[in-house]
Formats: sequence, structure tokens, C-alpha cells
Amino acid sequence: MAFCSLLLPLLVAAAPSAADTVAVALFCDTGTREDSLLYRPDVGGDHVRREECDAARAAIDAINDKSDGAFDNLLPDTQLVPYPLSYNSSRCGPGDQEMRTAWGTLPVHPVASIGPGSDECVEQAELFIHFYAIGSGSVVMSEASTGTDVYCQNLVRLSSPEKVRNEALAAVASHYGWARVAIVYDSSDAWASDAAIQFGKGIEADGGTILGDACVKEAGTAAACTAGGRPGVRFEGMSAAVADGVLDAIVATGARIIYIAARPADQRTLYERIAQTGKCSGAGYGLLSAWLSDDLFLGSDGTASADAVAGARGLLLPRETVDTTGTVAQTFLDARAAGLDATVCEGDPVEGRYCDGDGDAATLGGYGPQIVDAVYTLAKALDTMEAADRQDPEEVFDAIEDLGDFEGFSGTVSLDKYEDRVGSMTIVNLQLSPAGEPVFVDVGKVQGGAFALDSGAAVIFPGGTSDVPADGDTFDVFSNNGLPVAPNGALAAGPGRALPAALGLALSWAFSQIRY
Repeated sequence: MAFCSLLLPLLVAAAPSAADTVAVALFCDTGTREDSLLYRPDVGGDHVRREECDAARAAIDAINDKSDGAFDNLLPDTQLVPYPLSYNSSRCGPGDQEMRTAWGTLPVHPVASIGPGSDECVEQAELFIHFYAIGSGSVVMSEASTGTDVYCQNLVRLSSPEKVRNEALAAVASHYGWARVAIVYDSSDAWASDAAIQFGKGIEADGGTILGDACVKEAGTAAACTAGGRPGVRFEGMSAAVADGVLDAIVATGARIIYIAARPADQRTLYERIAQTGKCSGAGYGLLSAWLSDDLFLGSDGTASADAVAGARGLLLPRETVDTTGTVAQTFLDARAAGLDATVCEGDPVEGRYCDGDGDAATLGGYGPQIVDAVYTLAKALDTMEAADRQDPEEVFDAIEDLGDFEGFSGTVSLDKYEDRVGSMTIVNLQLSPAGEPVFVDVGKVQGGAFALDSGAAVIFPGGTSDVPADGDTFDVFSNNGLPVAPNGALAAGPGRALPAALGLALSWAFSQIRY
């Protein structure tokens, strides 16, 4: 999914400065990506993006200020010097030059860069920056040189990569005993294809079966609709007609559990057609999605589609677990509080002032928590180094590798051998509020490859029922006194009836090391 997210320190070879300063490029997203409302459903995407950028600025300011009582012992004799660069994450396709142009305006060669955040933008940045090293959903620190070869070393993500999100969904499927799952994905989208591959491997590693092998596209189009290494119900170019074809293909498989890897706008169309046609709708079905966003049911005008809400009700999705109860988070929030200002969410950044989109000093919009983690990770690594070594991106990356686990803003920061964050995923459930409005409700967590419901949590499935759907076509929601019955007549696993799950997945890393 992107999503993926936002901190990507780009390491660039730089000559040691006279003073002990470290130049840091700060890519600030001016676009309104589809996942812009991930943590802030009541604030516009442009304000969320600005709050993310200002969170990085606030973290740097708190570290640099040695008299405010916040992080005064971290880099006591070193200043981080940020160089903000604006870019639009909606314009990161092949041939787009916005980031390259912005990078070319820098008066120095930064040792690190925070951002860009989306997977597409990271791939474009790869064209002009050599090495990546800190990431947040796309939090990456990267290194550039004057050469022409592109390397993907030194990549660190401070938001869990997409494979972890899809492992989480596979764990949910295992928990509920869902071994027969239809995979739906946009075969023209690299992210969706990769997500489908990773989820499918998770299902198969647990002994499950992927249902469906069809290509759905508009009549007369030349779209290839290739499988890309993963069978499933594939589509290219979503429309109402294509959505109907996708639903027909799912029905033909007899699948009751459906996994979807598609952009929010495409998912919205699919959910609308589920409600409008009645296909794959209601009790007896289970829905899993790899991309969490309010844009799943919000149109471009910001209004909700009642049909999309009805069709998506009961959806289960993964979200990075964020715990801001620790000392690092509280210290940062206290340091930032005095500078919060809702009037600076537009226009040029104002020194010492930080966008606050919702008026709540205890929250950070979007991927702000992971961006702060990226700044903090960089600072902790630099703090272990001699001044001269801080100007060497390779040395900085090595220092990050040597940090081990530590407390960050959003919780414990633990990196795997690829320098990708290893963290728990929260599973959220699309439910309706008492007023009938769609809300994402936290219902459980995935840790160690297993999903566990939160105490007192209630999952709602399509049709508004709490009965867990089975994965076969013999499901009868009213059989056995309302308990779901699997095709073999056994009770299906559900809340309080969890099946043993120990995935221990070893998913392929071949697709890409710079995504998400």
C-alpha cells in the first residue's frame, strides 16, 4: 500500500563540515494520497501531509534545542540541519521530474533524507539517489553519489513493509479457519500484485488454497492482465462493468472469503457493486483488504457513498500498531505542544510552528509517528559516532544496524536483517457507529504470526452479523443455532474459538527492497 509511508533518510556522500552539523533533506509531500486519512478521518489529506512534515521538523527542533529538557543528552554537540523539499506524491510516475528537480536545488549533499514516503516516489528517487537507509512505510535513509548505477543497499524502513501487513491478514485467515480464499487484485499495479503474492504465500504456507484464475477488463481493451506470478481474479482499469465481472468470477469459484489488493478508488467501486448487485454480499462472506483508507468509501468530493459503506461493512484490514504511552513519545509531544498552530497548515513552513490539524496535541496525523521514529533513529545512530564519521552515509547505516531494539515514538523499534521494522499489526474492522456512520474499530493484534482478539472486542462481518463465515459454499448462517458451520460440519473458528495458528512465514523478498 502503499502505502506505505514516509520517512526515508537519503544518504548522500558529503564532505565533513567545519562545525559538527549533519545535513538532512526533508521531503515534504504536498499531495493528497489516497491513504491520506489513515489516522485522521476528519482532516483533509493536504493537512495530514503537512502535519507529517512538521512532525519531522518538530522532532529535529526538539533534538537541536539543548535547553528545553527534551532529548538534551542526545547529540549534545551536534545539530541536525534540515533542508525541506516539496514534492507531490501524486506525481511520482515514470518520467516525473519533480523530486529530481527539488533535489537539484540543494546547496549541500545531505547525509540523510527523510522522505519521500510512497512506494512510487521511492522508486523514482532511486533514479537520482544511490543508497537508501531509513524508511517509514517508506521511511528510508538513502545515499547518493555522482555515479549512474542505482543500488538498493542501506534501506531501513520504520514502518513495517507490505509483506508484514499481508502476513497479518494471512494470520487473521488462519485464526478463523479460512483456508479457501479468493484473491482479487489489480494486475497493472505493482503494489497490488506484490501484496497479492505475499498474502497468497501466507495462505499457502498454512496449507490453504487460492481460488480463482481469471482476467477481467473492459471489452476491446489491449490490457495484458498478466498473473505476475500469482493466480487470482485479476483486473485492469476498474469500472462498474469490470467490478461486475470481478464479482461474477468470484461467484464462479464458490469463494466465501475474499481478499482484495487494489487502490481505494477501485475498492470503492467494487464495494458499491457488491451492495447494488447483491453478489458476494451479506452474511456468509468475509472481506479482507490490504489498503486501509477512508477513501474506500469517500468520493473525490469528500462525501461518503452509502453503497460503498454497505458493501464494505465487515471489512478487516491491517494497520501498524502505534503506542505513544512511552517516555520518548511523551517527551516529544510535550516539546511540540507549545508550537502547535492550526493556521500554519498551509503555505511555507514557519520556524517553531507546527501544523495541528485536529487541535489535539496528543496525536500525529498520517504516518507522523513513523516519521518521528525515523528522525529519532537517525539521531540515536549519529549519537554513537565520532563527528567525522557522521558525514559518511555508510558509517551511519552501520551505526543504525548496531542500535539493536530501542524505544521510539510509536513503540519499540526493532529492525530485521533487512533493516525493516518488525512490529505488531493492529487489525481494524469496518463497522457502523450508532449514527450509521462508517468507523474503523480496532479489534485485535497480530504478533508472532498469530492473531488474537482484544479483550471485549466484537468483530462484525458482512451483513452486520457477528457469526463467523466459513470458507466453503455450504455456509448457513442460521444453522446450528446461529453458529457458522464449515463444509465438513465442524464449527468454524471465531471469537473465543480461535484455531491454532503458527504461520512462521518465510515470504520472498525478491520483489523489491524499496517499497512501502
